[in-house]
Amino acid sequence: MATGYGSTKSVFKTLVTYDRSQWRWRAGARNALGLAIPLILGIILKQPIPAIAVTVGALVTGFAGLNGTLRKRFRTMRTAMLWMGVATGVGTALGYSTCAMVLVVLLSGFGGGMAVALGLETMQIGILATTALIIFGAFPAPWPIAIEEALLVMLGSALQMGLLWLFQKIEPSIAEERGITAVLDAMIAYLEQPGSARDLDIALTLLHAEEQLNDSSLPVMHWSRLKAILDLLESIRNDVLAVSLPDIAPDSVRKDEISWIVDRLHVIRAGLISRNHGTAKNLKPVVSRTGLPHRYAHLTTLLDTAVGYATGEALWQETLQQPPTHHRHRIWPRLRANLTTKSQACRHAIRLAVTLGLAVFLYRVIPLSRGYWVPITALVVLRPDFQATFGRGLARVVGTAVGIVLATGLLVLVAPDRAHFVGVALVLGFSLALYASVNVNYGIFSVFITAMVVVLLSFFEHAPVAVTLEDRLLNTLIGSGLALIAYALWPTWQRERVPVVLAEWLRDEREYLRALSSPEGEVASARKAVRLSRTNAVAVVNQAAVEPVKARLDPIQLGKFIAALHHLTEILMTLEFTLPLAVGNPDAKERFLRAIPDWCHDLEELARAVSEQRDDDSPNRGRENFCAQQDYWDITRQQLEGDLSVMRQADLTGRRQALSS
Repeated sequence: MATGYGSTKSVFKTLVTYDRSQWRWRAGARNALGLAIPLILGIILKQPIPAIAVTVGALVTGFAGLNGTLRKRFRTMRTAMLWMGVATGVGTALGYSTCAMVLVVLLSGFGGGMAVALGLETMQIGILATTALIIFGAFPAPWPIAIEEALLVMLGSALQMGLLWLFQKIEPSIAEERGITAVLDAMIAYLEQPGSARDLDIALTLLHAEEQLNDSSLPVMHWSRLKAILDLLESIRNDVLAVSLPDIAPDSVRKDEISWIVDRLHVIRAGLISRNHGTAKNLKPVVSRTGLPHRYAHLTTLLDTAVGYATGEALWQETLQQPPTHHRHRIWPRLRANLTTKSQACRHAIRLAVTLGLAVFLYRVIPLSRGYWVPITALVVLRPDFQATFGRGLARVVGTAVGIVLATGLLVLVAPDRAHFVGVALVLGFSLALYASVNVNYGIFSVFITAMVVVLLSFFEHAPVAVTLEDRLLNTLIGSGLALIAYALWPTWQRERVPVVLAEWLRDEREYLRALSSPEGEVASARKAVRLSRTNAVAVVNQAAVEPVKARLDPIQLGKFIAALHHLTEILMTLEFTLPLAVGNPDAKERFLRAIPDWCHDLEELARAVSEQRDDDSPNRGRENFCAQQDYWDITRQQLEGDLSVMRQADLTGRRQALSS
């Protein structure tokens, strides 16, 4: 959907994108300690080679413990421990046979590709476990030794799990609370500078916070308190959207109200972080002068209740036996749902498996020195979409080259390091940096992880480190080339999914509007469905925008369409709380309610038109004229009709323009 220049620019942007707020030194220190402990013990006991196996297990499992709730991190770390153990044992034992290695790498590569459907952490585990399979396969040993290596790797995983438990006891860090503070930060940012992009940030943080609470192991009272606050923030968010609309109140009045709301949100945030029970008492609410006192009374009640729950002035009274998240985490239904070539994860898994099998076969048949770097590089470069493959691929190539040169240069300077004291120090420093920088910049992360792998390999590679430099650089280029060629031969273009995700968004909007107008409507579930379909659609459209292929949908018209759809979403979320209230003229409200079935029909027609990629030429069905008076319901009705009109008139396919020419 982008021009060649735009795609190239987006690829190179990956190299320089840098988010300094994402440095994670605490997690980096904990995981680095997990790598340093076995190496130090190995040197003391004069057993450095077994210590490397323990360190590899700790390395991979450390990534599994970076993100998510404590329950999720332990579950992911257990998965990493099992996957790493199997990969190490199988790779070590079958490394003598090229055919066997090609087969097991195919299977592990397919599993790593399918792990995309389960989340970033699981995908990272799949990549690193397959990396271990390839590396250990390059240094084969009989089955008894292979089993020993597997147990040592799993011991490293267990060490990281123990360190996570210990650090959590010493200095608790609750991901569920951080998720809710992120929602508050997004809401404050929106109030200070409203816009669709910032409103989408609120939707993303709400989705993330809800996922965390749905996968939590917190004590029941703590969980219930956080769930009550998040439910209140869901309602406050809808009121906040209404408050920020220019048509609701004059700028001078709205400025005072927004300032007061921001203050209250800061109090809720402070209460979550510090639990300072006296913070809220010094704030005086601003008297509402907007002409909608009932609505502001509702918002005030919500804010005051949330402040009470956050600061401890009010206690959540509902009693539960346990949070409704203590159930078996089901991954198999998600994997089965993606076992189709229509799934992006499945296509990526097939592409990755074939590429890795070919890379292993080539480096085994063509005697490349240290040829295992070819499949390793292909594994880390190849990703499910264009931007990640070519953008992160470039960052990976540059980062890998810099990391190889950096680590090799340092090892040359300190050679000979027969006792491996300097090697341990380098592993400690590089591991601290790589875990801390994992979300900062992919190129920087690639430098550190490559440098650390080079240092670890130097423990049992007997060739001088300077000799290995040229081999690693050459094999890195070959592996990168294989990955890029594989994607070019069988690409996965997000542009093909754009009509599908837009149609899902429109249909979820229709169900949300229908639920709002029905006394029995499941409003909360409909709202959450809109949030999910909206964030999915925006992610797919953004990825499609940088693909170097001709667009099926006109990008300018698509931008207008999505902007109108964003605004429609904001209107419906505002209606969730204005419809039950005595706001505006009753006759205008009645006319508004009568129009809802027509709007639902319009949304379905638009969804069908978008999914079938045809123009929507359905006529307006006898719309009533708007009243001259600017009542709240007339304003809202006019805005909603305007958004639908923009979407109906958007020439997404460009066919009307082509016909006229």
